[in-house]
Amino acid sequence: MASELTSNSKSVRSHRPNGWTPERRAQAAEAIRRWKPWEQSTGPRTAEGKNRAKMNGYRGGHWRELRELSKEMNALLREQRDRLEEIGE
Repeated sequence: MASELTSNSKSVRSHRPNGWTPERRAQAAEAIRRWKPWEQSTGPRTAEGKNRAKMNGYRGGHWRELRELSKEMNALLREQRDRLEEIGE
């Protein structure tokens, strides 16, 4: 029965939703304070690395510019076709 599940069961997760006990969380926090990884973090140093890192959050965005160019090109082609039809008549 579902009511007979023990606290060790994987089905019951109300008291520790992610598996981290308060003790484990405290140990991890203390270890991170000892290691101080933020003091060793330097980020990219070379121009190439900085340019690569600069693009980390880039999602694109050229579609609007390409759409406008496409519209302009289509308008020019229509105009050219109309002129060629006038000449051919």
